[in-house]
Amino acid sequence: MKKFYSFLLLAIAGLLSFSASAQVNITIKVDDPSKVVVSTGSSEKTVLELVAGENSVTVSPYDRVNFEAVDGYLLDKIIWSGYVLSSRVKSDYIMVYPEHEGKVVEITTIAEGDAVTGTFYVNVDDPSVVRMVFFNSYRAYTLSEGENTVKFDPEYETAVAFGHSDYNKTLYSVKRNGKAVPYEYGQFGSEIAEGDVFEIKANFPDEKYPISFDLPEGCEDVISNVMIDGAPIENPGAGFEVQAGLLVQIEFNVGKYCVESVTYNGVAKPQTGLLQFVATEAAEIAVAAYPYSTFNITVDVDYPEHIAFYRGYASQEDVVELVSGVNVVEIYENNTSAVIVRDPAYYYTTFTVNGETRTDNGSGISLYDLKEGDQIVIRMAEIIRDKNFVYYIDNMEAAPNMYFSFQRSDYSAPEVATGYNVVPFCDDDNEFYFGWSGYDENYNIVTSFNLYHNGELVQPMFEYGSTAYITVADGDVIKAYTTAAPETYTATFEVEGDAENISVVKDIITEVADWQNGISDFEGTQIDISGAESVVEGESTVLPNDDGSYTLKLTSNTTIKVVASTNGVELIGVDAKALMNVYNAQGILLIKDATPEQIEALGTGFYIVGNHKMMIRK
Repeated sequence: MKKFYSFLLLAIAGLLSFSASAQVNITIKVDDPSKVVVSTGSSEKTVLELVAGENSVTVSPYDRVNFEAVDGYLLDKIIWSGYVLSSRVKSDYIMVYPEHEGKVVEITTIAEGDAVTGTFYVNVDDPSVVRMVFFNSYRAYTLSEGENTVKFDPEYETAVAFGHSDYNKTLYSVKRNGKAVPYEYGQFGSEIAEGDVFEIKANFPDEKYPISFDLPEGCEDVISNVMIDGAPIENPGAGFEVQAGLLVQIEFNVGKYCVESVTYNGVAKPQTGLLQFVATEAAEIAVAAYPYSTFNITVDVDYPEHIAFYRGYASQEDVVELVSGVNVVEIYENNTSAVIVRDPAYYYTTFTVNGETRTDNGSGISLYDLKEGDQIVIRMAEIIRDKNFVYYIDNMEAAPNMYFSFQRSDYSAPEVATGYNVVPFCDDDNEFYFGWSGYDENYNIVTSFNLYHNGELVQPMFEYGSTAYITVADGDVIKAYTTAAPETYTATFEVEGDAENISVVKDIITEVADWQNGISDFEGTQIDISGAESVVEGESTVLPNDDGSYTLKLTSNTTIKVVASTNGVELIGVDAKALMNVYNAQGILLIKDATPEQIEALGTGFYIVGNHKMMIRK
């Protein structure tokens, strides 16, 4: 069944109203600037020149200030605004906000030899796949094959973590003083003390282990899915073999069954609906479960292909397959809710539960506390979007982190791309929601809000904000310029021949009656010319499109020379025998499946026949 989703977009930080503040002045106090590198920025860093003692530094708001000890030294303490940020670390950073004006950060350093006075030992077979990090200091340590003598700071580095360099994999075993170190949260974590010896076997043996299940009678489908290193396997309940070292994920059908317990080789595991383990041995998975009781409701629907009916929540993806007419739907006692999501191209003419009307808020209709015998009636009709407006966007990738929001009143979002977008709509789609925001790697705003409705600047909802609501009409033009207010340019026309044979349309949808007086509009504006033998812009000849029209874009003040066609009726690029829909210049359907005779009978004007532009002159 086709699934339809409608999302209510939440306001994100980039679309809320705020403005970049003035520069922020802070003080950086350092004991010895030769032992620490201080810089600003994230991916591209600017190193600051500091002296011992206090340094007045100007930082852009929302920027990072980075601290990194040079080789052989550690940052003993970083005190930021009176609080200890970190101790005995190799590096750290702070984020600077406008409210930090006048704050002080103090940095003291210490030689590693003065701090790392403890010693322990690590034996490893394959260090290339092992990562080692100390707790508290977050100091990473690079191991060598065989025995490693590791120095540590007994005061701050009281524990250590070992893991696989690939975070999706694990090590075969880690032992501390001969005892296994437990594997939790994707790593082997252990306390450390003077003289400890760790043994690490990174690579798994080339073996396969059988995995079997002990399931209650009649509950064979309590296992809903099994993945081995992300790949599903068929008929998992019958058991399977898995290569040593691979990740096994077992999902349980907690919507249909009450899973009371799950054990792995007799050891109880926390039950959350998912069991994960790395294959290190043969394993038996025992499950204690029983099916939930059920009751029935009815769903009477005329167009089931245009809705998705979810038992429980949509995120559970328990989709009920419906047919046209009355459906008997089974509901489980543990979750007496359902969600119905409609195709955004359709609307509900009727949606009732036991005769009571329910309203769609755009993200689906949620039903709670369903009971035996509940009756749901759904009737639908197609939304006829017989009007059009144009939405022009100069650049949807103007910033590395670009967020766009464009929605109808029901929160559904038509797809748009950089350039011109013709958006079909109906009156119920109003108001439309427009917004965008963009940031660089340091989360500095690099876009601005320049939105125009039929050439008029649209004010944002909030001062310095970046969102707005607009009620559009048929033939409207919306233009979005994401980084700066656009330049305005003028195209001047010189015509040879009968100008009445010429048709000019700008922005795809707007026929220009007085084009001979020139066209002034924003940069990027598209101009289409029909009924011409040739078009020259400045000194450059414009090549015709496949349908014989000519397309230009305003990028500067320019002169356009047009030689008019001498034909009386011009059916450019149209198959004279085909039946095609006829639209006017605004994209409104005039004749469906028009015959050649109907096309010939059209009055003087500009039309779109099928996918072709057509100019009729009589």
